[in-house]
Amino acid sequence: MKSYDNIKAIILDKDGVFVDFHQLWMRIIAARAQILAEYTTAKWEDFNYVRTMCIRAMGVDEEDESIDADSPVCMPADMVRMAVTTGLYLAVNHLEPTYSWANAIQDVRKSDKDLAEQLNMEDMIIAVEGSIEKIKAISKAGYKLALYTSDSEKNSQKTIEKFSINGIFETSVCGKYKTVDLYKSICKQLKVKESETIFITDSPVDARVGREAGAHVIAVMSGVLREADKEANAEYVDDFIPSLAKLDLKKIKQATTV
Repeated sequence: MKSYDNIKAIILDKDGVFVDFHQLWMRIIAARAQILAEYTTAKWEDFNYVRTMCIRAMGVDEEDESIDADSPVCMPADMVRMAVTTGLYLAVNHLEPTYSWANAIQDVRKSDKDLAEQLNMEDMIIAVEGSIEKIKAISKAGYKLALYTSDSEKNSQKTIEKFSINGIFETSVCGKYKTVDLYKSICKQLKVKESETIFITDSPVDARVGREAGAHVIAVMSGVLREADKEANAEYVDDFIPSLAKLDLKKIKQATTV
């Protein structure tokens, strides 16, 4: 891991960084697709087709259990819904031309409720090994911490409470598409310069945002990024590390106050 000087704050993404993305979201994606196929089909061959189309629309390849790092599933909830609605409409309309866009919207909305009843999100949240201990160590070392995630405020709060890291994050931005302006707003709240921050994420989209904002960017390989993605994202990322647990705090030097 490279060395970083004059750092005051570390800004963390959530899923893939300290929440096991694959354990949580792969199960949710599969369950949603299952529900939607049950709503709209009667034949097994049609069921499998609709289910597969919905999963692909969210950016998941079931054959190798990989997730496209730039796919809708890595975006805020409204974008995920739009993607799966599109996939559902195209699949079912292909089988039954009377199935409309409005039908697809209604079915996806209904699936949200059924999904919440079938799955206990809190029970499904599992930490990336060693990540929570590292977050506590970062805080203890005196760095400011902020949370920047596309997941909802509600889910983020449940996660923070489950892992007993309440009060560690000085500020958070949740449930929004990540942008340079939002990153800068977090820095303003923390009263630090963008160049005095490290943004830790598993997402190429996030990495680009961090780099354009002027932050240092560290990408963890515990989420959606794969070894094959490193070269394409090297210009946005200062360092690739296996997981947050492997963050070497000895190589991060705090900014001195004059």
